[in-house]
Amino acid sequence: MWLRLVQSARDRDEQNLEAYVKNGQLLYRSLRRIEKDEELLVWYGKDLIELLLLSAGKAPVKAKGSTPYSCPDCNQRFQFEFPFLAHLRFRC
Repeated sequence: MWLRLVQSARDRDEQNLEAYVKNGQLLYRSLRRIEKDEELLVWYGKDLIELLLLSAGKAPVKAKGSTPYSCPDCNQRFQFEFPFLAHLRFRC
């Protein structure tokens, strides 16, 4: 029930949980110590990224100070890597 309250991280720096699949079950693990009242922010583990076709290889590397991530199909722009990857896989 509480898993519905876990939000997606916007990038690797913000992420504190990792989702992964083991024996057919979706599990979560913390990537660092999570402080009391800190929001849980999840993204996918390497194997789950490959399973969901969320390969970071599709995303261009964003240089510091450059324009946001831009979808090559619809030109929608994103400030953060993970929403951009999710857009490529699930929306566009």
